[in-house]
Amino acid sequence: GKGSSGSTEDRTVESSELVRLKSVVAVMDGTDTREEYLRQLCQGSLFLDTPLFNAHTTAVDAIWAGLPLVTTPTERMAGRMAASILWGGGLELLIARNSEEYTSLARRLTASKRKREA
Repeated sequence: GKGSSGSTEDRTVESSELVRLKSVVAVMDGTDTREEYLRQLCQGSLFLDTPLFNAHTTAVDAIWAGLPLVTTPTERMAGRMAASILWGGGLELLIARNSEEYTSLARRLTASKRKREA
């Protein structure tokens, strides 16, 4: 894909990471109370923002709950919301400049969390 190194090894690592992520994704369908919703956010390891349409209220909720959020802004306003929120909160180190940096940052944060939990 655009911005990826293209090696088979990289795609395999990314694919296995996505499978692991999919297995722990919480489904929030609007039936939970706000307290339950925030409790679920607190249990997460990392919030991976989508580049085309960023999180907005959910990003604020995740940060408030202590869940690190990684984003990479795009040119459209809908793709810059989470970066604006992170910048405003003094968390600009979580804003990636491109897809390679986004992947690298997400990997470092995930590895760091695993080390702390070990």
